[in-house]
Amino acid sequence: MGGEYSLSPAIDLRFGAFRSSTPITPSKRSPAFPFSDKLGFSLGLGYPTGRFNLDAAYVYTAHSEIEDINGGLIRWGDDSQKYLSRNAGCFIVNSGIRF
Repeated sequence: MGGEYSLSPAIDLRFGAFRSSTPITPSKRSPAFPFSDKLGFSLGLGYPTGRFNLDAAYVYTAHSEIEDINGGLIRWGDDSQKYLSRNAGCFIVNSGIRF
């Protein structure tokens, strides 16, 4: 879900939020195959001018924890944790031209 708001004729503010459920059953998930539920948001700015545009955005994604049921972390040499959790933040810049 997302939206866009024009701050001025030259600047657009964009925002969004998302949730994605994994298609993999919990018994099949492991650190070697770590598909998990995701939750995140995005914030961005757009600068449209004539046929050209410049966009910048930040996207943050949080993955749900995966319990190490089958000992994958121990096989990788890490016996200090039982859960695998991943979070990611990305900054994206895009430019375009309309024909």
